[in-house]
Amino acid sequence: MTQKNVLSYFFRNLFQENARPNYLLFSAKNPLPLKIPLRHALCESMREDAFSNHCCISWLNIFFTELLRNYDHTIQFCDNDLNPEISYILQYIQHNYRTLTLSGLAGFFHYSEAYLCTLIRKHTGHSFSWLIRRLKMTEAKDCLIHTDLKIREIAEQTGYHSCDHFSRVFRGEYGMSPQKYRKIHAKERPEPFVPFI
Repeated sequence: MTQKNVLSYFFRNLFQENARPNYLLFSAKNPLPLKIPLRHALCESMREDAFSNHCCISWLNIFFTELLRNYDHTIQFCDNDLNPEISYILQYIQHNYRTLTLSGLAGFFHYSEAYLCTLIRKHTGHSFSWLIRRLKMTEAKDCLIHTDLKIREIAEQTGYHSCDHFSRVFRGEYGMSPQKYRKIHAKERPEPFVPFI
Protein backbone atom coordinates (compact mmCIF):
# COMPACT_ATOMS: atom_id res chain seq x y z
CA MET A 1 0.00 0.00 0.00
CA THR A 2 2.91 2.39 0.59
CA GLN A 3 4.77 1.66 -2.65
CA LYS A 4 4.73 4.09 -5.57
CA ASN A 5 3.41 1.85 -8.33
CA VAL A 6 0.16 1.24 -10.17
CA LEU A 7 -0.98 -1.58 -7.84
CA SER A 8 -0.51 0.50 -4.70
CA TYR A 9 -2.31 3.42 -6.30
CA PHE A 10 -5.14 1.12 -7.38
CA PHE A 11 -5.60 -0.42 -3.92
CA ARG A 12 -5.37 2.92 -2.12
CA ASN A 13 -8.14 4.29 -4.34
CA LEU A 14 -10.17 1.12 -3.92
CA PHE A 15 -10.47 1.68 -0.17
CA GLN A 16 -11.76 5.23 -0.51
CA GLU A 17 -15.42 5.73 0.27
CA ASN A 18 -16.22 7.02 -3.21
CA ALA A 19 -14.32 4.26 -5.00
CA ARG A 20 -15.89 2.95 -8.18
CA PRO A 21 -15.88 -0.69 -9.35
CA ASN A 22 -12.65 -0.68 -11.37
CA TYR A 23 -10.15 -3.39 -12.21
CA LEU A 24 -6.65 -3.88 -13.58
CA LEU A 25 -6.04 -6.23 -16.50
CA PHE A 26 -2.63 -7.80 -17.12
CA SER A 27 -1.77 -9.91 -20.16
CA ALA A 28 0.53 -12.80 -19.21
CA LYS A 29 1.75 -15.06 -22.01
CA ASN A 30 3.35 -17.49 -19.58
CA PRO A 31 1.09 -17.65 -16.51
CA LEU A 32 3.04 -20.39 -14.67
CA PRO A 33 5.16 -18.00 -12.53
CA LEU A 34 1.88 -16.38 -11.45
CA LYS A 35 0.05 -19.63 -10.75
CA ILE A 36 2.67 -20.95 -8.35
CA PRO A 37 2.39 -18.24 -5.66
CA LEU A 38 -1.41 -18.24 -5.99
CA ARG A 39 -1.53 -22.00 -5.40
CA HIS A 40 0.71 -21.64 -2.36
CA ALA A 41 -1.47 -18.81 -1.02
CA LEU A 42 -4.59 -20.92 -1.51
CA CYS A 43 -3.02 -23.88 0.30
CA GLU A 44 -1.93 -21.65 3.17
CA SER A 45 -5.44 -20.22 3.48
CA MET A 46 -6.70 -23.74 4.26
CA ARG A 47 -4.28 -24.19 7.13
CA GLU A 48 -5.23 -23.10 10.60
CA ASP A 49 -1.96 -22.40 12.34
CA ALA A 50 -0.34 -19.24 13.65
CA PHE A 51 1.69 -18.73 10.47
CA SER A 52 -0.88 -19.26 7.71
CA ASN A 53 -2.06 -15.64 7.47
CA HIS A 54 1.50 -14.32 7.32
CA CYS A 55 2.38 -16.90 4.66
CA CYS A 56 -0.68 -15.98 2.57
CA ILE A 57 0.32 -12.32 2.63
CA SER A 58 3.88 -13.22 1.66
CA TRP A 59 2.75 -15.36 -1.27
CA LEU A 60 0.41 -12.61 -2.47
CA ASN A 61 3.28 -10.12 -2.26
CA ILE A 62 5.31 -12.44 -4.48
CA PHE A 63 2.38 -12.70 -6.89
CA PHE A 64 1.96 -8.92 -7.18
CA THR A 65 5.71 -8.38 -7.45
CA GLU A 66 5.84 -10.88 -10.29
CA LEU A 67 3.04 -9.00 -12.03
CA LEU A 68 4.82 -5.67 -11.73
CA ARG A 69 8.24 -7.04 -12.64
CA ASN A 70 7.23 -8.89 -15.79
CA TYR A 71 3.85 -7.63 -16.96
CA ASP A 72 3.55 -3.95 -16.02
CA HIS A 73 3.93 -3.00 -19.71
CA THR A 74 0.70 -4.90 -20.48
CA ILE A 75 -1.43 -3.29 -17.78
CA GLN A 76 -4.85 -1.94 -18.63
CA PHE A 77 -6.80 0.10 -16.11
CA CYS A 78 -10.51 -0.49 -16.57
CA ASP A 79 -12.93 2.01 -15.09
CA ASN A 80 -16.58 1.04 -15.43
CA ASP A 81 -17.66 4.67 -15.07
CA LEU A 82 -15.11 6.00 -17.55
CA ASN A 83 -16.00 6.55 -21.18
CA PRO A 84 -14.39 3.66 -23.15
CA GLU A 85 -13.10 6.20 -25.66
CA ILE A 86 -10.92 8.03 -23.09
CA SER A 87 -10.05 4.76 -21.35
CA TYR A 88 -8.37 3.46 -24.52
CA ILE A 89 -6.61 6.77 -25.06
CA LEU A 90 -5.21 6.82 -21.50
CA GLN A 91 -4.04 3.22 -21.82
CA TYR A 92 -2.29 4.07 -25.07
CA ILE A 93 -0.58 7.02 -23.38
CA GLN A 94 0.47 4.79 -20.46
CA HIS A 95 2.16 2.30 -22.79
CA ASN A 96 3.77 4.76 -25.22
CA TYR A 97 4.60 7.88 -23.19
CA ARG A 98 8.36 7.65 -23.76
CA THR A 99 8.07 8.55 -27.45
CA LEU A 100 4.48 9.74 -27.80
CA THR A 101 3.59 13.15 -29.22
CA LEU A 102 0.21 14.83 -29.34
CA SER A 103 0.21 14.67 -33.15
CA GLY A 104 1.11 10.96 -33.00
CA LEU A 105 -1.72 10.29 -30.55
CA ALA A 106 -4.18 12.27 -32.66
CA GLY A 107 -3.10 10.40 -35.79
CA PHE A 108 -3.45 7.00 -34.12
CA PHE A 109 -7.01 7.69 -32.91
CA HIS A 110 -7.98 9.80 -35.97
CA TYR A 111 -8.90 12.84 -33.88
CA SER A 112 -7.84 16.45 -34.12
CA GLU A 113 -5.24 17.59 -31.60
CA ALA A 114 -7.64 20.19 -30.21
CA TYR A 115 -10.37 17.58 -29.62
CA LEU A 116 -7.90 15.24 -27.89
CA CYS A 117 -6.63 18.02 -25.63
CA THR A 118 -10.19 18.86 -24.60
CA LEU A 119 -11.09 15.20 -24.04
CA ILE A 120 -8.00 14.48 -21.93
CA ARG A 121 -8.41 17.59 -19.79
CA LYS A 122 -12.13 16.91 -19.28
CA HIS A 123 -11.55 13.38 -17.96
CA THR A 124 -8.24 13.79 -16.10
CA GLY A 125 -8.11 17.45 -15.13
CA HIS A 126 -4.66 17.68 -16.72
CA SER A 127 -3.14 18.46 -20.09
CA PHE A 128 -1.56 15.91 -22.40
CA SER A 129 1.91 17.36 -21.77
CA TRP A 130 1.38 17.18 -17.98
CA LEU A 131 0.44 13.47 -18.21
CA ILE A 132 3.49 12.68 -20.35
CA ARG A 133 5.82 14.62 -18.07
CA ARG A 134 4.36 12.96 -14.95
CA LEU A 135 4.82 9.47 -16.42
CA LYS A 136 8.40 10.22 -17.48
CA MET A 137 9.31 11.79 -14.15
CA THR A 138 7.81 8.89 -12.18
CA GLU A 139 9.92 6.43 -14.18
CA ALA A 140 12.98 8.67 -13.79
CA LYS A 141 12.59 8.80 -10.00
CA ASP A 142 12.27 5.02 -9.86
CA CYS A 143 15.44 4.61 -11.96
CA LEU A 144 17.36 7.09 -9.81
CA ILE A 145 16.47 5.24 -6.62
CA HIS A 146 16.60 1.62 -7.75
CA THR A 147 19.23 1.46 -10.48
CA ASP A 148 22.81 2.50 -11.11
CA LEU A 149 22.01 3.87 -14.57
CA LYS A 150 23.82 7.07 -15.48
CA ILE A 151 21.73 10.25 -15.74
CA ARG A 152 22.25 10.22 -19.52
CA GLU A 153 20.93 6.65 -19.71
CA ILE A 154 17.89 7.51 -17.58
CA ALA A 155 17.18 10.49 -19.82
CA GLU A 156 17.29 8.27 -22.90
CA GLN A 157 15.20 5.54 -21.28
CA THR A 158 12.45 7.98 -20.32
CA GLY A 159 12.30 9.54 -23.78
CA TYR A 160 14.47 12.64 -23.49
CA HIS A 161 16.94 13.21 -26.32
CA SER A 162 19.03 15.64 -24.30
CA CYS A 163 20.44 15.01 -20.84
CA ASP A 164 20.43 18.77 -20.18
CA HIS A 165 16.75 19.06 -21.09
CA PHE A 166 15.92 16.08 -18.86
CA SER A 167 17.81 17.66 -15.94
CA ARG A 168 16.01 21.00 -16.43
CA VAL A 169 12.59 19.33 -16.47
CA PHE A 170 13.49 17.24 -13.41
CA ARG A 171 14.73 20.30 -11.51
CA GLY A 172 11.55 22.16 -12.43
CA GLU A 173 9.41 19.31 -11.05
CA TYR A 174 11.32 18.50 -7.87
CA GLY A 175 13.45 21.55 -7.14
CA MET A 176 16.73 19.66 -7.35
CA SER A 177 18.98 17.96 -9.86
CA PRO A 178 18.63 14.24 -10.61
CA GLN A 179 22.04 13.67 -8.99
CA LYS A 180 20.94 15.34 -5.75
CA TYR A 181 17.64 13.44 -5.77
CA ARG A 182 19.52 10.16 -6.11
CA LYS A 183 21.87 11.07 -3.26
CA ILE A 184 19.04 12.07 -0.91
CA HIS A 185 17.01 8.93 -1.63
CA ALA A 186 19.92 6.50 -1.71
CA LYS A 187 18.83 5.11 1.67
CA GLU A 188 15.59 3.87 0.06
CA ARG A 189 17.53 1.35 -2.03
CA PRO A 190 17.39 -2.14 -0.57
CA GLU A 191 20.59 -3.61 0.71
CA PRO A 192 22.05 -6.21 -1.66
CA PHE A 193 21.42 -9.79 -0.58
CA VAL A 194 24.67 -11.51 0.37
CA PRO A 195 24.10 -15.19 1.12
CA PHE A 196 26.22 -17.07 3.60
CA ILE A 197 29.06 -18.92 1.91
